[in-house]
Amino acid sequence: MNILETDGERLLVAVRDLLAAKGLVSNAEIAERIAITDAANPGQGARMVAKAWTDPAYRALMLEDGTKAAEQLGIPMRGAPPLGVLENTQAIHHLVVCTLCSCYPRAVLGYPPFWFKSAAYRARAVRDPRGTLT
Repeated sequence: MNILETDGERLLVAVRDLLAAKGLVSNAEIAERIAITDAANPGQGARMVAKAWTDPAYRALMLEDGTKAAEQLGIPMRGAPPLGVLENTQAIHHLVVCTLCSCYPRAVLGYPPFWFKSAAYRARAVRDPRGTLT
């Protein structure tokens, strides 16, 4: 055992090994998902939005099924939670705030930025969404 391993690292290895032993997911599949998430970045989301602005059929697909829209642009979504997409209008502007960060679209945007997970941002976004956007 490496003395530099933390309890969390040992737990992570144990959970991965258990998932593999039960045949639920292989270590190779876990490694693939990590590599896909590591390669994801906000540019992928921007590419989806830009295409939706210029292609009405793609926009309709994105609003109907964000996962299929992402996959259509070559963004791998296998194993990721479904991608929900909301449209901003003149009357409604959506603000995403996740108190657990479990629903952050890592497959499209990569890992959440530090501020998105901060208690200050989450509290302010819930308390004063309009003020948070300005």
